[in-house]
Amino acid sequence: MLWQGFTIQSILTQLVSLLRERNKEVTKVSQSIVESNTKVYNLNRHIMDISELYAKIIPPLDYQHRNGVTTHHLIDKLSDEEKKEVEKKLIEDVSIIPRGVDDLIVENLVHLKSKDAVPALRGLLDKISDTERVWIASAIYAIDQDNSMIQVALQSFRTIERPNEFISLFRYLAEFKHPDTDEELRKYLTHKDELVRYNARVKLGLEDPFAYLKDAVFVDPHSVSTKIKNYFRRLLNR
Repeated sequence: MLWQGFTIQSILTQLVSLLRERNKEVTKVSQSIVESNTKVYNLNRHIMDISELYAKIIPPLDYQHRNGVTTHHLIDKLSDEEKKEVEKKLIEDVSIIPRGVDDLIVENLVHLKSKDAVPALRGLLDKISDTERVWIASAIYAIDQDNSMIQVALQSFRTIERPNEFISLFRYLAEFKHPDTDEELRKYLTHKDELVRYNARVKLGLEDPFAYLKDAVFVDPHSVSTKIKNYFRRLLNR
C-alpha cells in the first residue's frame, strides 16, 4: 500500500513542504511578470517623455511656432542620456527634406557639437539648393572644423544674385571666422545697395547692429533712410 509506513503527520508535513515550494515558484514567476511589466511601462513612458520633449525642441514648422525661436536652452537642461536620445532623433530627421532642410534641427545639432551628425549633413550637400548648402557647410565646419567646407560655402554663395538671399547668408560666412570668408564679405562694403553695405559691416564687426535704430530713436529721426527703417520694422515684426 502507497501510504504504508507513513504516519498521517509525516504525510501532511510533506504536503505542506511541497505547497510551500510551489508557492515560492509561483511568487518568483509573479515577481518576474511584475518586473517585466514595470520595465515595459517605464520604457513606454521614457519614449513618450522623449517624444514630448522633442516636440518642444523642434516645434511645428510654421510662422506661429518658429518665428524668432531658439530651443538651445531646452537642450541645455537635459541629462546626458536625454541629449543622446534627442541627438539621435535630430539626426534621423535632418535628412527628411520634403520642404527643405529644417534650420532649427541643424542649429541644435551644431549646439550639441554632434560628430555623429556630420555624415548625415555631408549627405545633404548634393541634394539641396545653393542657399541651403552655404549654411549646411557652415554647420559641418562648426562641428568638425573641416576646411574644405569653406570653399563649398563660398562657391555656393557666389551663385546667389538676389540681395535679400545673400544678405541672409552673410551670417553663415561670418561664422567661419576665416580670412577667405571675411574677404568675401568685404566685397559688399561698397555695394550699391545701402542695406547690403550695412549688413556686411555688421557681420564684419565694423558696425553696431543697432546703430541706425539708436540714431532714429535717440539722436536724429531724420538721419535714417526709409529703407533701413523698414528693415528694422521687418526684424521687429511691426
